[in-house]
Amino acid sequence: MYLFIGDGLSENVKVCRYFSFEAFINLIETQMLTFTKVSNWEDPWENELSRYKLKTKDGLEDPQYGADRYFFGQCWTQKIESDAMWRIYSPNLSGVKIQTKIGKLNSILNARALGVEKVVYFSHWKEMFDLLSDDKSRYQTVKYKRDSFSHEEEVRFIVHPQDILDGNDYHERSHINLPIDIAEFIEAIEIDPRAPLWIENMLKTYAGRAIPRVSVTKSALYQPNTEFQVVREYVPVDPQL
Repeated sequence: MYLFIGDGLSENVKVCRYFSFEAFINLIETQMLTFTKVSNWEDPWENELSRYKLKTKDGLEDPQYGADRYFFGQCWTQKIESDAMWRIYSPNLSGVKIQTKIGKLNSILNARALGVEKVVYFSHWKEMFDLLSDDKSRYQTVKYKRDSFSHEEEVRFIVHPQDILDGNDYHERSHINLPIDIAEFIEAIEIDPRAPLWIENMLKTYAGRAIPRVSVTKSALYQPNTEFQVVREYVPVDPQL
């Protein structure tokens, strides 16, 4: 498989994705990464660059086939720890965070090519077009996002139906599931820092049985500070004051 890695990234860059308990179990049991059609994402701005018109002598027309309209993606982040992400993706305090390296995507099966792009954030649509003018990436239409989302520090895994090798036509589907060696793909797992002990133990037991070589720990986000102590010099109060 050809792995296209965009600017600012490399095979050794670490990325994370937060999963609800149910999504995590599904990932392990199916050994599949799920890619969602970009046109189904919540943010309507995600598709503006792919909904282009062709300028012809007869005026503006829709293209007969616009390949950019059929990209499928999965969103990851370079932010190694995030309180906001835990609260969004683990509302029941039972979610996990998976960490891997971009190069591990080489273990995906049934794909001819896969793109990995660092999301570029813009403050105004005119700025987006300025950035786009120098962008030669095949995946340029799905890598720009408004800066209201910049806290996500997003990295996208992107695939196109033309690059799937299983013989199925995915153009009109909402999702693509690609098989992957999960034990090879996952480098580490962290459990929600707010998880009660019984959930922590359950997840560790399950992961130890399903993917025994993968490290499983609880996020230390809310652990008490042990790195420093504030010390102030005692200054007695003058009773005459």
